[in-house]
Amino acid sequence: MDIQFNILAWGISIGVKYLHNQKIVHLDLRSENILLKYDEKEKTLMPKISNFLWSREIYPGKTSAYPIITLSSGEEVWKRWYDPDRLRNKKRYDFLPPSDIYSLGLLFWEIAWCKPKNLPFKDVPIKNLYNHLTYNNYEKLPEFPDEYQCWGFLINGMWKLKAEDRCNIMTVELSMRKLFKGTDSP
Repeated sequence: MDIQFNILAWGISIGVKYLHNQKIVHLDLRSENILLKYDEKEKTLMPKISNFLWSREIYPGKTSAYPIITLSSGEEVWKRWYDPDRLRNKKRYDFLPPSDIYSLGLLFWEIAWCKPKNLPFKDVPIKNLYNHLTYNNYEKLPEFPDEYQCWGFLINGMWKLKAEDRCNIMTVELSMRKLFKGTDSP
C-alpha cells in the first residue's frame, strides 16, 4: 500500500465526519462520487466528496428517497454500496450515519484493491445481495503489509450487517489519522 491510499481514506473520512457533525448523511458514498484534486503545496491528490443529490438531513423516521441510477444493462449499480437494511427494507428506511459508514467501508475496500471497475459484490445479483450478506459473505480484502493491518480491522468494523455493530465516523477518522501520521496519539 502507498501513503496516497491513507491520504485518500483520511481525507474522505474527514469529509464524512464533517457531514455527520452537520447532521447530514450522504447516502451515495462510492468511488464515482469522490473527486480528486492535486494539491501543489502538499504534492498529493486530495479527495473531495461530490454528488449530494441524495444527501439528507438526519431526521430519523421522517425522510426517504430512492435514487435510480442504472447501467445500460438495467442494473441499479448504486445498490451495491447500500446499507444492508436499506437493501432489505424497500418501503421505509431511516437515514442514519451507519448507512454512510457501511458505504465508506466498501469505498475503502475499493481504495485498498485499487483496481479499475472493481465493483463490490460484482458476481452477486443485486436481488440476492441482502441474503448473500446475511451469511457473512463479505468482499475479500487484499493482503496488507504489517504496518497496514489496521485497514482490514477497520473495514471489517465498517461493513457489519447490523448498523448498531458498525464503528462510528469518529473511530474511522481517528484510525485513518493515526495510520497517516504513523502514531498512536491523536
